[in-house]
Amino acid sequence: MTREVVALAASYLTPEGYGSSALGRHPWLDGHGKPCAGKELMEISWSSMFASPCSRFGRMSPLTRLGLMAVELLDVGFADMTEEQRTETGICMFSPFGSMATDIEFLRDISPRPSRTHCPAA
Repeated sequence: MTREVVALAASYLTPEGYGSSALGRHPWLDGHGKPCAGKELMEISWSSMFASPCSRFGRMSPLTRLGLMAVELLDVGFADMTEEQRTETGICMFSPFGSMATDIEFLRDISPRPSRTHCPAA
């Protein structure tokens, strides 16, 4: 069975700035409104991009914060979708490292363990 995949929108957060296919590119700004490149992504606050507050944002992990902010940038209009469209819609997240930490842990769990019995060579 073949399924068609259509990208409705894209967004990104980088040390240089943020943006989306709907909103264009924006550099990070300092407190005086001047562009400041090289912002540490894990320290980005909700107010760096949005005026309205997000409840419990401070309790989320840094990666979850970035994911939520990227989804907010998409501006796809999920509320206007039908139930079928919502159930057929997915969100893909990418990073330069992919899921490296999870992949390493998975490989450690499935790696063959050395045998505890000694088998002499024939």
